[in-house]
Amino acid sequence: MFEYGDRVFERPDEDEDDDWLAPGESFLALRPAVCDGHGAAWRLAMVQAVENLRDDLRSGRAPSATCTAEELALHLIVDQAKELLDWLDDEECAAEFGLPTAEGIGVRHRAFGLYLETYLQDFDVLMHYDAEVQHVAQDPEHPVSQQLGTGDLRPRAWFAPFGNVRPRPPRPVPAWVLERLATADPAAFVTGPAPAAEPATGQGPGGGLPDGLREEFETLVGLAQRRFFDEPCAVAMAGCLERLLTALFDTPSVVPGRIWPLRGRAYVPEAGWLLVDQDFQLRGLTETWRLRADRAGQEARDWAVDLLADCANYALAHYRHQEFALGGTPDTPTLPPLDPALPEVLEQRLNALAECRTVTAALHHLTTRLDLSTGQLAQAAVLPEPLVAAWLDGREELSPSQLIRCAPVLQVSEDDLLDTLAGKRDPEFWPLPQPPADRPGRPGTPD
Repeated sequence: MFEYGDRVFERPDEDEDDDWLAPGESFLALRPAVCDGHGAAWRLAMVQAVENLRDDLRSGRAPSATCTAEELALHLIVDQAKELLDWLDDEECAAEFGLPTAEGIGVRHRAFGLYLETYLQDFDVLMHYDAEVQHVAQDPEHPVSQQLGTGDLRPRAWFAPFGNVRPRPPRPVPAWVLERLATADPAAFVTGPAPAAEPATGQGPGGGLPDGLREEFETLVGLAQRRFFDEPCAVAMAGCLERLLTALFDTPSVVPGRIWPLRGRAYVPEAGWLLVDQDFQLRGLTETWRLRADRAGQEARDWAVDLLADCANYALAHYRHQEFALGGTPDTPTLPPLDPALPEVLEQRLNALAECRTVTAALHHLTTRLDLSTGQLAQAAVLPEPLVAAWLDGREELSPSQLIRCAPVLQVSEDDLLDTLAGKRDPEFWPLPQPPADRPGRPGTPD
C-alpha cells in the first residue's frame, strides 16, 4: 500500500517466476486480479479485514467472517496455514515460528475444510479465481448470480456487513501506518484539491446551526420519503415540524404553538394540539402546505426547505399573535422585540439546510452510527482531514472518486454511496424514521 498507493497493481505474466514479488507485493498478488485497480483506502481495509480475524483467533473468539472481505481473508489465512505445515518438517523453522514440528500437528489442527465450512457462510468469493465463472462473480445482475443468490461479489461491495451479523466497530489506523503514509510518495495517492477556506454557509451571525436543527430536519426529510402517508406518519411529521421551527428560530420568545391560531387545529390525545388542521394542512405566509410522503430523496429535501422557509416567514409576520394566544390579561407578559438580524440569520440557516445534500447527510448518519470522528474517517480513507471536514461542513463538493474511498470504513458498498450523490437514500444502511405505532381514534378537535 505504501509503494503502490492508488496505482494499479501490475501482475507478472503467467510464465514468469513469482519470486520477484516483495513481501508487501505478495499480499496484493494473493487477491483476485479484479482487485488490482482498487486504491489505498480499499487495500488498507483489506489488511484490516485480515487483522480482524487475527484478533479473533488470538483472543479465542470464533473467526466468523462478517463481510465478503473477511471471507476472502479467512481463505488466505487458511492457505497460509496449509503452506506453513509443509515448512514445519524443519525443526529450526518450527522453532522460529514457535510451533511444534509437523509430527506434533494432529488431525484436529489440519481440518482446514471444516474450519472454512464452520466460519464462512459460503465460498462464492472464490469464483473470482475461476476463469470460467469469474464473469458471473463480477455481475450481480447475471442470471446465474440471481439464481444462486450470491449477492454483490464485486470488490466494491466487499466491506458491507452481511445482513445476519453484527457489524464490527471500525479499526483505528495504527500510528506507524500513518507515519509511513506521511512519508510515502505523494504522486502515488489521489487526494483531490485543497478544501476552501471560507466558513460554511450558516456560520455567520447565526453562529452556526442550533443544536438539534439538523437532526430534526433529517427526520422531517426522512418521514417525507416514507412509502405510505398514514396517520402515525402525519402526526409524527406535524410534531417534527413544530420542533423544527422552534430549533430554527432558537429564540425563547418565538413559540410556534402560540403563533398559529388554535381554531381549526387538530388535537391528538397522545401529542396534544398539532400545528396542522385535521387534514394535516398548515398555513404559511404565501400558501397552505399539506403534509404528505412518498417523495424522492432530493425532492423531499427541497420540499422541506420550502415549507420551513414559508412557515418561518409566517411566524415572523404573526409574531405578535402570541400576545393574544396568551390570554390578553393584564398579567400577560409583553413579548420582547425580535432581533433585527434574525431574518438574516434565518436565511443563513435555511441556506445551510438547503446545502445539506443527501450525500452529506448520509456521511453524518454513517459516521454517527459507527462512532467515527472526522479524523478517523479521513485516516481510513487516506485523505487529508481538512478535506473531509469540508465535506461534512458543506464547504466542499465531493467527487465520486473521493467518495468511494470512504466506502470500506463506512461499511457500505461504493454503489450505495454513489447513489447518495444523486439524492437517493437506501433504507438498508440508512433507515427511514419510524413513527410511533397507530392508536385507536384519529386527530380531531376535543369535545
